[in-house]
Amino acid sequence: MDRQALLTDFNAKVDLFAKFQGYIEKAKSQQGRFSSRVVEKVIADNEAKREEVVGEIMLVSGDMDQVILELSADKDAVLKTRASSAFELEELELRLAIGDLEPEEFETLAADLKEAVAEVDGKVATIDAELGEFESSLARWMEFALEHGLLAEPEPEPEP
Repeated sequence: MDRQALLTDFNAKVDLFAKFQGYIEKAKSQQGRFSSRVVEKVIADNEAKREEVVGEIMLVSGDMDQVILELSADKDAVLKTRASSAFELEELELRLAIGDLEPEEFETLAADLKEAVAEVDGKVATIDAELGEFESSLARWMEFALEHGLLAEPEPEPEP
């Protein structure tokens, strides 16, 4: 499954969870209008559906974590190439500043490096956007899961 399909699938599952959870909450709010047996049955039915979706989400969340790790690694690799190009460009700028290069020679040598830096910046922006989507979707799920007692609150980091 490609990344976009994974993200779409994950978001659909989280939306389904929210839908079933909403039905449960609405059914609870109707307890005075309908018999308790009917309300309990509707709640139980939606809880079962919700739990099934939770299982599916838990399976897919590992894939989401993997994509986040891959995107972070991709970003690190791209940034390393940027650092190399930026270093070379700075060297050329210094050589220009001290007169070791003529302006025309600098422009010729620097053009490819400037293009490489701009290209890397574009790649980083694309990766950051995709990474943000995945992290946001996973955070949304974690918020739901914590709110509804499906996950334990993470232990706070001990202070040094």
